[in-house]
Amino acid sequence: PSNNHIEVLHLLEKFKDKNINIFAPLSYGNALYAEEVCKIGKEIFGDRFHPILEFYPPERYLEFLSMMDIGIFAHDRQQAIFNITILAYLNRRIFLKPNVSTWDYFVEELGLEFYNYEDINCNTFEDLFTTALRTSNADKIKHLFDENYSRSVWNEIFKKSDPIK
Repeated sequence: PSNNHIEVLHLLEKFKDKNINIFAPLSYGNALYAEEVCKIGKEIFGDRFHPILEFYPPERYLEFLSMMDIGIFAHDRQQAIFNITILAYLNRRIFLKPNVSTWDYFVEELGLEFYNYEDINCNTFEDLFTTALRTSNADKIKHLFDENYSRSVWNEIFKKSDPIK
């Protein structure tokens, strides 16, 4: 429930007559909530609502993410870091609430180009899906996947947790 899927479905409802497919990962958490999301998603979008109710192996999940044009994250706390990172690396448009620490990290610290979740209310369907990113998020984020960068981050963590200091 903290991912606010139902809120997103209602926000996107104004596009229900457009050529849109909605994918909602629901393979984790509360099964009753997932059922409710599925019911509302199907009521609004019919066959264009696609709930993901099973866990995918990592390779299949990455393939799934690579097929997305947009990622909408309506959570009110830090979540979905993996999904956001992968979609950013793939240069997909990402909508996120700017009052969440995730926004601070990706936008303020890393300098990625994300979009304010609240702007979905103001945008037309064409604006949401056709406006190109002005910068390459992939170029700004690829260092996170570098082995040397990962090693340096882990070294810092281990130094800080070393009881022998």
